[in-house]
Amino acid sequence: MFLVLLITFVLTTETSVGLNLGGLIGCKKDISVDFIQQCPEEPNMAVSFNEIFVLQINKNQCAFSGKIKFLEPVGEPWKLKFKLHKCKSKDNSKSCQDFFKFDVNHICQKLPQKNQVWSGFVEDTHIDTRCPLQPKVYPIENIVIDADAMKYFPISNAYYKLKIEGYMNATKIICVDIAFILRCQK
Repeated sequence: MFLVLLITFVLTTETSVGLNLGGLIGCKKDISVDFIQQCPEEPNMAVSFNEIFVLQINKNQCAFSGKIKFLEPVGEPWKLKFKLHKCKSKDNSKSCQDFFKFDVNHICQKLPQKNQVWSGFVEDTHIDTRCPLQPKVYPIENIVIDADAMKYFPISNAYYKLKIEGYMNATKIICVDIAFILRCQK
């Protein structure tokens, strides 16, 4: 869902990434998620992702399950930062380059909104939509990542690393690493 959120948000938000779309838009994509995990270098955050595992359903879909633990109250000002890196290969981390980044501000205002790209994730995890969110463990159960939802996203065959960081005031409270392969099948 984070991938779908990221991709859909970028497509519906003004950004200054200046991407060359070429023939990448509209192609059928295959996805394989390598991992979704709490950032290993920051295991003790106020919000942590635990026991996350990914199941490859087919070449177009993956599902992930686990837990989101809110260890402290979380409220405004709360924002998320997304940083996507594109790598030539999974095995060569030195081949990774910044692809794009963006911020989502005022998370507390956005959580209760219906019919948004994040609405399904919020509903599926039963996250409270009123801030401040109080300490609690929220289960993540079989949240599907569907490559078809990304067919209009202008990225090509590569290994991608996504880092999602959350901040309340100037304090980092969330850090999640996601790695995936996306292929354009023409």
